[in-house]
Amino acid sequence: MKTCKKCSESKQKSEFGASSQTKDGMKLYCRSCEAEIARNRRADPDKADRIRRMHRESIAKQRENPEYVLALNAKVREYRADPEIMEKHLQKCREYNARMSNCEEWKEKKKAYKKKKMSDPEYRDKQIEKRRVARLDPDVRKKQNESTKKSYQKKKDKDPDFLSKQNALRREKYASGGPRRETALRCATRWRKENPGHKYHMNRMRILKIKNRIPPWADIEKIKEIYKNCPDGMHVDHIIPICGEIVSGLHVEYNLQYLTAKENLEKNNAFDQELFTIIF
Repeated sequence: MKTCKKCSESKQKSEFGASSQTKDGMKLYCRSCEAEIARNRRADPDKADRIRRMHRESIAKQRENPEYVLALNAKVREYRADPEIMEKHLQKCREYNARMSNCEEWKEKKKAYKKKKMSDPEYRDKQIEKRRVARLDPDVRKKQNESTKKSYQKKKDKDPDFLSKQNALRREKYASGGPRRETALRCATRWRKENPGHKYHMNRMRILKIKNRIPPWADIEKIKEIYKNCPDGMHVDHIIPICGEIVSGLHVEYNLQYLTAKENLEKNNAFDQELFTIIF
């Protein structure tokens, strides 16, 4: 139990917020009193300005008196060295994050704030430059990859079809065009320039797979004619994918069709058995 300094009521320790400036690691006022103080502060702008001014003056005094700051930092380090106090503080942080992660209003506010910040060209350029520098640093890149793998592994443990759903969603957004497609094309172009050897290897493997799936009786002239007469905005697609997971088709004239970019990317290397039955 702990007694609130404002309402003088004895309450459970869970009713007090964490603080690194007190001996017991908890704030002097309970959560309800803290909320009331915040509401009163917002209701009286002049009082809020006075509090901010006092806070700035306090910071200025601390800067003028470095010994006080050193003593305060030593006290904070002492609290952090206590595992029991730190565990309480971390537990409060976990509860707060869990509560906020399930709050739709908080999610919408976060999205709106991020969108507003990214609408500033100067801020956006700084963020892009920051990410570019981070990509060039091997240590930062390694940490980011490890963090991404752990995050994806947790999501895969909860939902085994998570990756397939994400890939389908990305293909749909890419095929629909817009900023997502422009970003993907820009990143793909940069990656091809940075990894010419790997791209050449992928192209050669694709060519060899197609060559291995051209039978002697295939009409090469008709295949060329199909590719030559492909309408603008359309893709030449294999009805039965030549690199399919279930079944692999042949590179022949009657296994080719015209599809829009969106349909082709959504189809990927999937095998539509119903369509195959209708055609053949």
